[in-house]
Amino acid sequence: NSVDRLRDAAAEVNGEKFNLDDFAKEMEVELMARNSEEKPKDNSSSNVATEKTSISPDKISPTLRSPSSAVNKAKTADHSDISGLSAGDIIDSLRGYSSTESPACRAFFEAACGRLANLALITDNHSQLVELGVVQVLCDALHMHSTSKEVSLVCCRALANLAASSLTRKSIGHGFINDLFACIRAEFDCPEVDQEAFRALCGLSDSSTEAKQIISCDLDTIIATFYLYQADKYIQTATCSILQRLSQDVFCRTMLMACPEIFDVVGSIIQANPNEETIEIQACSLLRNLSVEENGDSTLRSASFVPFVMIAMSAHVSSEELFENACFFLSTVGMKQPKGFGALCTEEGIKCIISALQIDDTSASILEACCLTLYAAVNDSDEHKKLCLSTGAIDAIICLIMVHPHATSLLEAALAVLVSLSSKKKYVAAIANSGGIGSVVVSMRSNPTCSGIIKNGSRFITNVVK
Repeated sequence: NSVDRLRDAAAEVNGEKFNLDDFAKEMEVELMARNSEEKPKDNSSSNVATEKTSISPDKISPTLRSPSSAVNKAKTADHSDISGLSAGDIIDSLRGYSSTESPACRAFFEAACGRLANLALITDNHSQLVELGVVQVLCDALHMHSTSKEVSLVCCRALANLAASSLTRKSIGHGFINDLFACIRAEFDCPEVDQEAFRALCGLSDSSTEAKQIISCDLDTIIATFYLYQADKYIQTATCSILQRLSQDVFCRTMLMACPEIFDVVGSIIQANPNEETIEIQACSLLRNLSVEENGDSTLRSASFVPFVMIAMSAHVSSEELFENACFFLSTVGMKQPKGFGALCTEEGIKCIISALQIDDTSASILEACCLTLYAAVNDSDEHKKLCLSTGAIDAIICLIMVHPHATSLLEAALAVLVSLSSKKKYVAAIANSGGIGSVVVSMRSNPTCSGIIKNGSRFITNVVK
C-alpha cells in the first residue's frame, strides 16, 4: 500500500535511518493523490449513506490541523512537518502501516502519535478524534512498540490529553488502563513517561466506577512509582489526586485500606507541600473517606492526622470544601477514637469550628460535624472547655438549637456538647444565662420520639440540678 511504499522509499534513500522531512512530504503527496482518485463523481444514494455513518477526514475541524499551543507543550513539536496532514489521514496511516522493529518504523510512529498528542491538546478536537478511533490506534502503537520509550511517551501524552476532558474521559472507556500501567512498569528510566501515564490515570480515576476499580487493583504500581519519584512535585500531586478520587468508591476504599503504605504516602505528600491548598483539600477529602472504614488500625492511623487537618483548616479559612472535609473527618475520628482526641486538637482549629457555628448560612450537616468534633475535643480537655466559654460557643450552640428545632441528628450532637460542658459547675451558670436550660427542654418536648435527644437532654438536666 501507499504507506509501505513511502516507508521503503525512505529506507532506500537513508538506509534504515528514517528522514521525517522527506517522509512527510512524500506521504502528503501520496495521500493527496489518493484522495483525488477516490473523490466521488456523483451524489449517489450509496455515497450519501456512507457519509452519514462515517467521518471523512475532510470534515475534520480546521483546528485539528496545527494547534499553536502544541509547540511549547509537547516534545513532538519538532514533528511539525506533518502538520499539513489531517487527523483522519494520520490515523488511517497508522492503521495501514506494517509495523517492524526498525528505527524508521519507530520514528514514524513517534511522529504520527506525537502529532495526535498535539491535536488532543485542544478539547474541541476530542470528540472527533475519539470517533475516528484514536484510542485504539494509540493502544495498538503501545503494543507494537512496547520497548520504545519515545513511542510510549507520545502515546501516554495523547491519552492523558484526551482523559483531561470530563466529557471525553467517559466516552473513551477504560480499556487502555492496563496499557498505561505496562508503560509505568517498563522501566524506561524516563520520568516523563511515568508523569504522562500518571496524568492519564488521574483523569480516568474521575470517570466511571469500572475505571476506578481497575486502577485500584494496581495500587502497588502507583505506590512504587511514587516512592521512585518521591521528590517530583507533579508525581506528588497526581498521586494525591488519584488516591482521593479512588477513595470515593466503596470497593476502592477497601483496596486502599489493604495497603498499609497509604497513610505513609499521604503523610509524605503533606509534608512535602506545606500550606499548598490544592494538596491539602485533596488530602482532607481522602482522609475523610478513609476514616469511615470500620478498621481499628486505620482509625489509629487517621487520628495522627488530626493536628494537620486542624492546621489546614485554620490556614485556609476561605475554602468551604476543605472545611467541610476537615469537619467530617474530625467528627468521625473523634467518635471512633475519643480518648486523647482533645490533646490532638489545636486552639486555632477549635476557634475555626466555633466560628462556623456562629455563621448563619452554615449547612445543618456541617453544623452537626462541628458539634460532634467540638464534643470530642472538649470532653476530656478543660482548656477547650474554657475556649468555648471565652469565644461564645455556648451562645452559638443554643442559637442553633432554636433555629433547627427538628434537625434531630444536629440537636443530638449539640446537646452532647452542652452535656460535656455542664459536667463542670462553672459552665452551668453561663448556659443558664444564655437560656440554655429552656431551649433544651423545648427541644425534648418537640422531639419526644428521638431517643438520642431525650437521652442527652436528660443527662444535661441531671448535671444542672446536681
